[in-house]
Amino acid sequence: MSLLVAALVGAAAGWAGARAAQRRRELRLARLLSFAAHEVNSPLASLKLTSAGFLQELYGPVSPSHRPWLAMIQEQTTRCEALVGDLRDFIHLEIHRDLGLHLEPTDFKELLEEAVAAMSTAFGRADAPLDASIPAGLPELDADPDRLRRIVLAMLAHAKKFRAKDAVKVVATSKPGGVEVAVSFTSLPIPADGRAAMLDLWQPALAREGRGTSCVGLGLGFAARLAALHGGALDFSLDDAGACRIVLRLPGRAA
Repeated sequence: MSLLVAALVGAAAGWAGARAAQRRRELRLARLLSFAAHEVNSPLASLKLTSAGFLQELYGPVSPSHRPWLAMIQEQTTRCEALVGDLRDFIHLEIHRDLGLHLEPTDFKELLEEAVAAMSTAFGRADAPLDASIPAGLPELDADPDRLRRIVLAMLAHAKKFRAKDAVKVVATSKPGGVEVAVSFTSLPIPADGRAAMLDLWQPALAREGRGTSCVGLGLGFAARLAALHGGALDFSLDDAGACRIVLRLPGRAA
């Protein structure tokens, strides 16, 4: 019996040691990926500032024919920055397991207007009307502005990619105890299993071989996790007629 106990204790110790070694490798990989993402951010920031300087004609006149291309460079650089930010957050969420928000009083109306303006050029190039109703008087939020902006941009990017026809509508409303913003549009068909997995954190990795994913960037599942960290929720619905709604609900500031 003592030999059996000794064997079990030895096996348990071996398993614990192997698990600890695996965890050390995971954390080392996470630190490497975080460092790489940080390094990518530096040239992106430089490119974004340079394109903004050209658009403001700080370096001299810009011809009308070049201006749209500079605007696209600025827009796509902003998109890359958001994707890198999501990647770094994913690493902290799933590997370091220490993702935290930097909360501050946030003007949600201003944030929404900036996000819509940032996406308007891309919608215009896609000949996709973008109609926004963002009323005055939306409640101020305790939020992490950068991450909240990325949630809204993810909603709009999904709508732009999967819109089939007609306008994409953005409607913000005050609700008891908080605020709601809904993005609604007529969607391209998405298979039933794709719809069901739309808010899955790992949705981008679920694509079948030979079939594209039903998401943009890290997907709405990651945006939903960021919303939950804010004490809110992100919902997705798509019916057989193509009517799609992505709804973000957030609590207002504590009294």
